[in-house]
Amino acid sequence: MIGIILLLDSSRKNIESEGSSADPKASEAESKNVDAPSSGLVAGLEQKALSTEPSENTTADLQKTKNTTQGFRPPQSLTVIRRGNSELRPGEVIYTPPRGEQIIKDKIKNLLDFLYLHPEIDPLLKMAIAHYQFEAIHPFTDGNGRTGRILNLLYLVNQGLLSQPVLYLSRYILDNKTDYYHLLAGVTQRAAWKPWLLFMMEAVEQTAKQTNQMIDDILDQKEATLLLAKSKIPWYSSEFNDLLFSQPYVKQDRFKEVLKIKSRTTLVKYANELMTHGIVSSFYDKKEVYYINNDLVRILA
Repeated sequence: MIGIILLLDSSRKNIESEGSSADPKASEAESKNVDAPSSGLVAGLEQKALSTEPSENTTADLQKTKNTTQGFRPPQSLTVIRRGNSELRPGEVIYTPPRGEQIIKDKIKNLLDFLYLHPEIDPLLKMAIAHYQFEAIHPFTDGNGRTGRILNLLYLVNQGLLSQPVLYLSRYILDNKTDYYHLLAGVTQRAAWKPWLLFMMEAVEQTAKQTNQMIDDILDQKEATLLLAKSKIPWYSSEFNDLLFSQPYVKQDRFKEVLKIKSRTTLVKYANELMTHGIVSSFYDKKEVYYINNDLVRILA
């Protein structure tokens, strides 16, 4: 996360050095060298985020990231992007993504080549350019926005700027959705790369700062919970505290495993102690019992 913040100054200087408006021919050439992601970029963290070279199975990799068996848009799909109902001229077609199975595959390969074959380009700028191109290609019939935002994270992990995909850019993008779509359209219609790139750099900076603060809050809360619980509950341990802060909820079976208890009576007794002191609350879903770390939920919300 610190690496991202330090890199932002360099990224912004690179943008500023290009002047206030991009040369249309240069921008057009650049966009042609960028057309959307594949392989490790799409295989997800289970596939170690990104591989070190392009994959031949672009469609399958994107499907893993999107968590679907859906292929690219079929050639007969007349997908268009329309103005929202709250905008002027609602329903008006404002963008028609490229059509044709091979065209989409070629553009995605083109983007992947851009990501892998140009190490001289700042990785944050690459991420921003790649995000635009992925959304412009719009390879699926739905879910392109969500998939594009996931790919941002996987690329930053691959580049060593994140050790884990904890930079939640989606919140900034959704909170500034009007600007986001306006600036995407600016690149498409006027080759206005600079405002788009600066928007994405601001998204990274603000999100990195918020995420750092969230991590600090979690660590402080984790320590406070440990101190309180150990003073009130004899069996409470650092290991169990780690479990409670590993995710917002703990299943009953995991609870038993970490505490090494087999008796249901003991389990109920321990759970009641935790709830009495406000450390967890319980939630029942059919036959499954979940113990919720409400303090962690509050920080993450």
